[in-house]
Amino acid sequence: DKLARRVAEIDTQHEQFMASKATAETRMATAAKEADREIRSLRTQNADLQKALDAMQRDAEADARDREAEAAAAQRKRDALELDAAALRNALAEARLSADAAIEAARSECRDALTALEDRAVALDL
Repeated sequence: DKLARRVAEIDTQHEQFMASKATAETRMATAAKEADREIRSLRTQNADLQKALDAMQRDAEADARDREAEAAAAQRKRDALELDAAALRNALAEARLSADAAIEAARSECRDALTALEDRAVALDL
């Protein structure tokens, strides 16, 4: 009778562990999917920002060639475009940092979930 109760208790703990494991695996998969979506989004933003930056730099060079006679006006235009380019570079750097942070957060969450599962497994083995 004691043995049957202990077996039932262990079975219950095992079922709880398996449910916890399934929940953690689902969370890890969801976090990975969310991180992948965020990374794809940030890469798209990165590409768009890079295209815009390239276009602005080409425009600045064309303006400088076309307006050599109007050096002062061309210089002001170039300064404005360089400020815009700097803003785009900053946005690009922020997008990269955000992607890195999202990846690290997903990795950390996965590591934490795995550690919790391992701790739970060790506890159940005792």
